[in-house]
Amino acid sequence: MATQPAGVRIIIGYKIAKAILQLAAALVLFYGATHGLAASLASFAERLREHAVHAWSNLVAAALLRFTKGRHSLWLASYALTGDALLSGV
Repeated sequence: MATQPAGVRIIIGYKIAKAILQLAAALVLFYGATHGLAASLASFAERLREHAVHAWSNLVAAALLRFTKGRHSLWLASYALTGDALLSGV
């Protein structure tokens, strides 16, 4: 049985780890979408914006607000993560 080159093994390991982490994140978002995660993230972003000291925290707050503004944004993100994880796994 021929072994694969180290580069191929590293890529395969990376893809498997990426798929597992994406599926875990998708499950968290699926659960969060049904249990008020969007409202909690929006509240956190507002508090972060109020107490922001650095420019990067304003960027994070704006990104969170933009992410949670859509009605189904958490669902769409979780579906996208699941789809990408399946493609990485294949």
